[in-house]
Amino acid sequence: MILTWWHKAIINLISSRKNGVVQEFEFMNGPLLVKGIKLSDDIVELQFIKEKKDSEHIFFTCQTSINKFKRTLLNSTKKLLKDIKKRNWQSDDIEELEKMWSILSNK
Repeated sequence: MILTWWHKAIINLISSRKNGVVQEFEFMNGPLLVKGIKLSDDIVELQFIKEKKDSEHIFFTCQTSINKFKRTLLNSTKKLLKDIKKRNWQSDDIEELEKMWSILSNK
């Protein structure tokens, strides 16, 4: 599940004490991805990339707060998990997302 991947990526950015660490925020299919490069304890540069056969094209770059990104991801996931529970859906992917949400919530 994409949100699980994104939780793992942001956890790795937060946990790393080094600047310059790169994490990829991937999508399920296609050539698009976002690379996050940790610039400081609370700043990440996001590079929006379209992968090509032999190269990458960065079509947008911005910097944002890691903590704000984390809060937004947590809030969105919380809403999704609430809706999933209402529908009584269960799967290994949902359990993994709940686990990653809990870990990130405590970072």
